[in-house]
Amino acid sequence: MSLCLALNPVTIKELRQMVRSRFIATGLIGYLTVQLVGVSLVLLSSSSQTHSSVGLYSQALGQSVFHTVFFLLSLLLLLCIPLYVGTRLGLERGKEHLDLQFITALTPSQFVDGKVASAVVLILMFASGSLPFLVLSYLLRGIDVFRVLWAFCGLLLVAVCCLYGVLFLGAITASRVFRLFMLLFVIFVLFSFMVAVNVSGASMLSSGGGPSLSTWQELCGFAMGVLLIAALCALVRTCTVAALSPPHANRSLPVRVWVTSLWLFWGVLCLAFRLATGKSEGVGTWTIVSVLGSVILLAVSASMPCGHSRRVCAEVSPRRWVRGLQFLFFTGAESGMVWALALGFWTVIATHAMNRFEPGMRPEQGWSSSQAMTVFLYLSAYVCSVRAVWLYGLSRWLPPRLVGVIALALLALGGVLPYVLALDGRAGGLEPTALFGNVFAVFDRHCGYLSDHFIYAGVWAAIAWTACMPSIFDAFRRFRRPVCAVRTEEAAT
Repeated sequence: MSLCLALNPVTIKELRQMVRSRFIATGLIGYLTVQLVGVSLVLLSSSSQTHSSVGLYSQALGQSVFHTVFFLLSLLLLLCIPLYVGTRLGLERGKEHLDLQFITALTPSQFVDGKVASAVVLILMFASGSLPFLVLSYLLRGIDVFRVLWAFCGLLLVAVCCLYGVLFLGAITASRVFRLFMLLFVIFVLFSFMVAVNVSGASMLSSGGGPSLSTWQELCGFAMGVLLIAALCALVRTCTVAALSPPHANRSLPVRVWVTSLWLFWGVLCLAFRLATGKSEGVGTWTIVSVLGSVILLAVSASMPCGHSRRVCAEVSPRRWVRGLQFLFFTGAESGMVWALALGFWTVIATHAMNRFEPGMRPEQGWSSSQAMTVFLYLSAYVCSVRAVWLYGLSRWLPPRLVGVIALALLALGGVLPYVLALDGRAGGLEPTALFGNVFAVFDRHCGYLSDHFIYAGVWAAIAWTACMPSIFDAFRRFRRPVCAVRTEEAAT
């Protein structure tokens, strides 16, 4: 009884529905039948060359059988099961079933963990059904058992990662049209993952590659890769929990804490690796991901409504100095914009400080501090400009969620239009004023106007940031005031 109480109620409910449902039983029987037919076709295709068991054994059909089984298993684990789990959560997030998640005492984290646990059980059940066929592929020779285990474990790891991503997309409340486009996007991404996993598994078996873990460098690299994947899965889980949380909760707090912690940990790790080995590849990757991630978070924050709701502000600390720090980690457009701008700005400052140890860093190793700052200024200028225009003119006609979409459209237009105007397909013959707003020109080798772009982007970003500052200051002033005073003022008005 104590074990039953320790289990997640959502996991128990999902497993009971799987046991009682004919869909899962029919799917398992059908999957085993398809596996059997596929392996039989592979073996029968070689019957024209050999008619004895000795000849079949000497032909080494292990790779052909493994590729067939592995393809069918990846099709199920990377495409069918994630779509099944994500669709179920998406239907539960519909308007007709949305109240069921608010009248229960279960927390959003219990919902996410229960869904993931039941999906992992489903994955292991179908994967265990493929083990006899994988053993048969090893007995038919031509493959290494360690390579088979590496490919099998890698497939399970990718399947769990896909589960977290699909659950996050299923937890987002959106219109039917947006959900349709999102479903097509998810199918395309999952199919791409399936193709990549099959290609990497086939190449690993044919060439005999794969992680050997024979040296401490390979072991450390493998451990860091697994740690990074676990951190990203935890981040996606946090985002899913935030999406399932009620509107009056502070959804942004766990997400921003996780992103800030991951950003800081990765930066310190890159700095330690840079000082220990003298290589700067990790610094460049950290800079690219951090700058682009901060701009994406800036666009998401700019697409939120203004200010903070009264129920969210009820969680604000009564201490004044604590409220000033809490402003960065509370749900709201202005708080998110300040947090994202600070994240990108400190990324550029840290990159400049780390590049001073090696001033002659090659461009292929990552972005230089000037390029990183220029890209950050340009991208943030686009987002803040659209946000300022929406604040001062378009807020009556357009909802705030279109701010990020409009900024992305203008960014694509500003990056493509100068190259379209150049008849030779290059921007080398254009003046820097004609390339104003073009982020891609910062990395164009035929264009040597990086300093001009830095000035243009800095001036534009300063104007855009200044235009957004009044709303940020107003939100910060209201946030720092005690909650009782805000309620008294609202009651009086």
